[in-house]
Amino acid sequence: MSYDLNKLVTAQDNLLLAEVAAWVHDWQKCIDMKVASDWNNNPNVNKVKIRNWQQRGTTLKPGDFADVLEKLVPNLCVSGNNIKEIAELGRQPSQARSSSNHLIRVLGQSHDVSHVEKELGDHESKDQATDWIASPFGWEPIQPDNLLKRLLGEPKTLLKNFSAIARKKILVSLQSVFAEAWGDTRRPINEVTLWDWSSIVAALYKAELARCVLTTQQRSPSDVAWRLLSIRVDGLQYLLSVSRIPDLLARRELLSDAWNRVQTLIEETYPLGLEVYRDENGPVFVVPDIENLLDESQVAQDGGERKTLRDLIRDAFAAGTVKNDSSLAIRHERVPELYLDDKPWKGQPAPQELPPIVNHLKRDIRETTDPQWLETLWRGQNAEVCTVCGLRPQGPDPKAQERKVCDTCEQRRTDRAQQWVGTLRCGDHPTIWIDDLTDIHGRYALIVGAFDLSGWLAGDLVRTLVVRQPDNKNRTTDKVSKNPSFARLRRIWETTYAFWQQVGSTEPGMLSDAVIGRVVGRAEPRLEIKCSLNVQTLVPYHTYELVLPEGIRLSVLWDGNGFVTCDNLTYLNGLMRSGKIQDILKQGKTFLIEASDDTGKRRQLGNITLSQDAVPIANGSFVPALPLLAEPRVFMALVPADRALEVIRQIKTKYEREMGKVRNRLPLHLGVVFAPRPTPLRAVLDAGRAMLERQTVASVWEVLCCAQKMVSKGDSLPARFQPDQAGQFAEWYEVTLQKDDQRLTWHIPALMGDSQTEDLWYPYVFLDDQVEPTTRKRYFKSRNPWKGCDGWLVHAAELQVGDQVWFAPATFDFEFLDTTTRRFEIHYDTNGRRANRHTRPFYLDDLERFDRLWEVFLRLSTTQRHQVVRMIEATREEWFGQDHGGTSVTDQVFRQFVHDTLAGAEWDWKALSQNIRAQLVAAGTKGELADLLELRMEILKEE
Repeated sequence: MSYDLNKLVTAQDNLLLAEVAAWVHDWQKCIDMKVASDWNNNPNVNKVKIRNWQQRGTTLKPGDFADVLEKLVPNLCVSGNNIKEIAELGRQPSQARSSSNHLIRVLGQSHDVSHVEKELGDHESKDQATDWIASPFGWEPIQPDNLLKRLLGEPKTLLKNFSAIARKKILVSLQSVFAEAWGDTRRPINEVTLWDWSSIVAALYKAELARCVLTTQQRSPSDVAWRLLSIRVDGLQYLLSVSRIPDLLARRELLSDAWNRVQTLIEETYPLGLEVYRDENGPVFVVPDIENLLDESQVAQDGGERKTLRDLIRDAFAAGTVKNDSSLAIRHERVPELYLDDKPWKGQPAPQELPPIVNHLKRDIRETTDPQWLETLWRGQNAEVCTVCGLRPQGPDPKAQERKVCDTCEQRRTDRAQQWVGTLRCGDHPTIWIDDLTDIHGRYALIVGAFDLSGWLAGDLVRTLVVRQPDNKNRTTDKVSKNPSFARLRRIWETTYAFWQQVGSTEPGMLSDAVIGRVVGRAEPRLEIKCSLNVQTLVPYHTYELVLPEGIRLSVLWDGNGFVTCDNLTYLNGLMRSGKIQDILKQGKTFLIEASDDTGKRRQLGNITLSQDAVPIANGSFVPALPLLAEPRVFMALVPADRALEVIRQIKTKYEREMGKVRNRLPLHLGVVFAPRPTPLRAVLDAGRAMLERQTVASVWEVLCCAQKMVSKGDSLPARFQPDQAGQFAEWYEVTLQKDDQRLTWHIPALMGDSQTEDLWYPYVFLDDQVEPTTRKRYFKSRNPWKGCDGWLVHAAELQVGDQVWFAPATFDFEFLDTTTRRFEIHYDTNGRRANRHTRPFYLDDLERFDRLWEVFLRLSTTQRHQVVRMIEATREEWFGQDHGGTSVTDQVFRQFVHDTLAGAEWDWKALSQNIRAQLVAAGTKGELADLLELRMEILKEE
């Protein structure tokens, strides 16, 4: 059976108007006066604030928004109701089921399915109503304000003049308000925002209405079901298979535009459903429950040809381009894989009927290119292959041939450079040149990060969060745990996406305020060089090198009128024996100019003579860093090498503050690839991708100590948590864990954002013991995803010395690419360990320990540090060879040798504390001192 997609085109305006009912069906949650009334039962909410919010009704009229909705009437499914009526009746599922209006019945079912996270009864936990919004991991960073005032602004105006063309603007304006509005004010279900709820309701509602239009069949609410559709490519492989930053950024824009076109096709052109997830590999949509939707949904084209939905999606993806230039489109460089759920799901009961989004994310993605398209490209060609795309013939433009690239890749690169020139005076422009990103030693670093979200998106770990306190009558998941609702799953990936965007935003103009921007700081403005040319014709927006005295080469870009430096001037100034770069670039001076292709081969072009002194570009300071990816699961950014370690520290602190209550179940993996300035970008990106491939390994740790601490009692809170000492860290649990010879300390915030309310819901820990822990009060049973069976969880406050607990530690790895082949040494075994670097990866918690050890190690002279480490490692190799099995680590004779070597160094060994001496010996025995020396002295050049 086939379905005519033109039916959706005909019904487009009415489908998109009906969709509005789902987006705004709970808009009353933005009425400040109503929200304030919820707070009356909570003594921790400021009473003055409550009165102020309640008094806003004198100037703000909710009816003004309702009046707008009343004038919007969709003509769909024989509906005579307006959006206001559909929304009000649809959010009452019991009443909606008996409605004669199908739009209302479907909205009621969509609302009911979406809101399975509202486990609390209407009169339950009213004293927990709060003025804070929580993250899905228990961090409360936001206290919203002026919700109704904002809703009565742009959202009301756009809805009043509703048109299908304005849909995206309407949703953006609604998101700006709903993302800071409560789905429910009561803890602990204050973590799902109104935007999360509305998004899922709209996805389900729209998909079912589209099914009704396509099939002309209306289902009863109990029979309504949905499917997920994913459209995926190997995004990392496509993005990282480049040798220059402009090529990577062009590919990032190509993919983004391609996915946006697919989203427009499915959400607006043929309004089938709604995007509910997107990462580096592509989007996932909720679509109608039609078994062969991709191939049986068709539309007639001019000339009588019929295209399936699969064809239309692939065509939309192929049209993805930069600057809306169709000649630069991605075309068939990559062909996306489409996967539709083979079985429908109903959303309830959870988790049996949950949308299987994790199945879509786990699917292997094949790298595919359309062979017929390739054949067409090469027909009659006798040329070398493009060194950028690896698909098209080089040229035919002579300039592209000189650079050994195809015309398409050359133009994409040129456009990127032209955009960069246009932003130079904006005050917060990004860089797109590796030479800009080096430190004073001529080195740069790629920072990578990854969250393991598999257990969360599968729902298992959501059910380790408590919605009501366990007691002797309620100790099972169905009585105690949060439901892994669709809205909660969405909230999880949106939170990790926001985390990475706050670390290093990929949005224009946002980098200065991000973590990386604050750590790296701003570089001095670039220089502008005006000159006369005595060279072959230069290509605008291409890079060249000026050959300066002492053999120093300065990277510059020709913009058609002059040159702009795109190099680290501080680094080059350090290489010069006399003067600075700007002192050399004076009027009348002549310099040789060279060009190089993508293989690095240089050729001389002639020379230039400066017509005036080089001058700094006004308002041209910039952040010498470049975020490449900031997606829900993965992150990549380029920074100067000497700032990389501090960026890692700041990411770790952010992680501990925002995910500290669940970090035993939400591991973060960080890595840094260091490289000298001449190292090809492709090699560095390959190494970074290899670091992202390590798997989470959760294991059993022993509790050595568990203490509750308070700022008010004078307990010492680590400096990195002090911004929260008047909030969630006013009290905390300090848990020391041990596995083999490794120890780490887990700082768990004990309070919610108001610094008054004890966190009863988030900081739970899996015990390894299958025996019910009846001596504790707060415990319950849920599925342990690492054991594959049910296990007991206890609240962190009830941990006891000697407990065996499951913990998924965060890790940190690094590598220095002294040669490009070094990247092939980055691979991990099934235990997550480096086969040829037995100390790596480290636990992320080791960073503080390494900082303390380095501070002590600095008491030795530079020569002594090298001698001590060299002697230890040479003896290890002499006694144990390559020691892949780590025999030296447990050998007592070798341990004594390490002790004697350290004690015999030129420092007062006995003046060191016994604890520090023991840590130094342990670090030396395991090889960590060698790692520390390599990182701090050989890579970062610290003295």
